[in-house]
Amino acid sequence: MKLYNINNFNSSLADKPYCSDDLSLGLKIRPKQQALTHKYIQANDNYIKFLVIDCDHVNAMVWEDGRLPKPNFIIRNKENGHFHIIWALSSPIFRDYINKAKNLGVLLVDCKAWREQKIQNKLFDTANQYVSKVPYGDQCILNMVLKDKIGFAEVIYNYQVGALRELKLKGVEHKMPKLPETQLPYIIHYTSTEKPWHRDKSMMHRDKYWFYHNLEWCEISEKWEK
Repeated sequence: MKLYNINNFNSSLADKPYCSDDLSLGLKIRPKQQALTHKYIQANDNYIKFLVIDCDHVNAMVWEDGRLPKPNFIIRNKENGHFHIIWALSSPIFRDYINKAKNLGVLLVDCKAWREQKIQNKLFDTANQYVSKVPYGDQCILNMVLKDKIGFAEVIYNYQVGALRELKLKGVEHKMPKLPETQLPYIIHYTSTEKPWHRDKSMMHRDKYWFYHNLEWCEISEKWEK
């Protein structure tokens, strides 16, 4: 277990965390050194680095009663004896990815802007720092760097049949736009762990995959030229 003291805990905080002396008056964003002078400070930023449990009683050893792993540290309120139990995660979780990340299996890139803004360098720098800490590798890195610069393509250009199937099983397929049954997508994206080369023959547009898979390149080029 990594041992924490005030210095390495502070170094893990965001550069401008939320902070407050009175939660009833709301939160403010302040530079880290200024935020550290307040009673309350944001522990997690875009990365969930700490699991924080708020305990409104005085038994600080409750984690032992629950047979939980030993926490990294416990912060106690001097006035009422209540406390926070805090575990540091060995691999931080990218919060933005969980909340609002976009599927980037199909990309249309503005190459001129990409070069002018040196996006490639930013991607490599971010990947060197975080690629081992995010769940979906390059897709997470792209979301981290590009953020709000990413727009959504029409569903016909990125029809995610695997994701659609999973949402349907969960009863929330309305969250993803669907095409009319008579309209074929321009790009079929076989997302999720279900793939058209698996044995399940019920997968949507599985036949399209095998049709093009079995074509010769000359046949494909001839169809494209027409």
